[in-house]
Amino acid sequence: MQILTGNDLKLLAISKIYLATFAIVACCTLLSFLSKDFLTEGDVAMIYLLGVVAVSSRFSWIHSITAVFLSVALTNFLFVPPFYTFHVENIRSVITFIVMFIVGTVVTWLSVSLRKHNEEMKIKEAEKTRFMQQNEENRIRSEKEKLKNDLLSSIAHDLRTPLSSISGTASVLLQKMNDIKDDTRSDMLKTISDEAFRLGRLVENILNITKLESTDFVVKKEWYPLEEIIGSAVSRVEKLYKDRELRISIPDEMIMIKVDPILIEQVIINLLENAAKYSFEKTSITVYAEVSDNLVVVGVVDKGPGVKETNIPEIFEKFQQFRSNSDMNSGSGIGLSVCKAIIKVHKGLIFAENTPDGFKVAFSLPFDETFKPEEVI
Repeated sequence: MQILTGNDLKLLAISKIYLATFAIVACCTLLSFLSKDFLTEGDVAMIYLLGVVAVSSRFSWIHSITAVFLSVALTNFLFVPPFYTFHVENIRSVITFIVMFIVGTVVTWLSVSLRKHNEEMKIKEAEKTRFMQQNEENRIRSEKEKLKNDLLSSIAHDLRTPLSSISGTASVLLQKMNDIKDDTRSDMLKTISDEAFRLGRLVENILNITKLESTDFVVKKEWYPLEEIIGSAVSRVEKLYKDRELRISIPDEMIMIKVDPILIEQVIINLLENAAKYSFEKTSITVYAEVSDNLVVVGVVDKGPGVKETNIPEIFEKFQQFRSNSDMNSGSGIGLSVCKAIIKVHKGLIFAENTPDGFKVAFSLPFDETFKPEEVI
């Protein structure tokens, strides 16, 4: 088997183009010859010029000029008396050939120029598209880098306060262990415990936001009493905020929901902590639950400054903080984004709104009316 070289392939391609050129001219010749009894010299010239246009629209100017020469020669040889010779007796025929050659050359130049222009435009468009794609990739890369930096900065900020408190308190205990009264020692140990709890909550949020954004994450649901989930969340939060009155408002009848109880408890804890952090000191916070239109709605209402209406849709995004109070400690801005992610995997909705006395964040979950007690383990 013979292997073709690069030059062989190039010659083969050129040969195919010339064969195509000859084939187009041959088709024009056949059409003109079959209709010669009805055509004038001008009609024949127009048929050949159509062939020249066909060649010039696909191939280079060399092949187009070749088609022009062939068209003029064949018109003279086959369709202008005396037939089957290249002798010309009529000056009118000479003018026809000259016009054919000029028009064919002009058509060739226009077609080749237009094709070249179109090719250049395609190249420019491809370069523009590639440039835009590169810019978009750079923008996405820059946003990811900024998001990573924001996350690291926020985590470092959130870790610094409890770690400093733990470190400082532990240092005092170690240095003055024998001089510290029992009550003071208990308070200091409680401070360490509370700050350690804060650190645990932060780590939980970071791990969960990473886990929930994973494409292969599947939520593990089970039937669970909503009252127990709310009660557990409130008991954990009220240890940290003893100056707040945490009120619970839920229906008397037991509400069973099919959820991941650990994740839903984390949502309620995040909402309670958010309310405690961004509301006025020594004010009450209410967590409520209700069943409405086949939905279970759970919400937390505080007595704080609220949020501008235009900013409410953005409070569930990462690193967003729109509530302000000089007494408030800023956080990482991921607590509500974690809530949103958890409620989303439960096929629920989370929303927020200003109230006459403060701010409310609530979420709704589908309520399954087909609950059977025997399904609870």
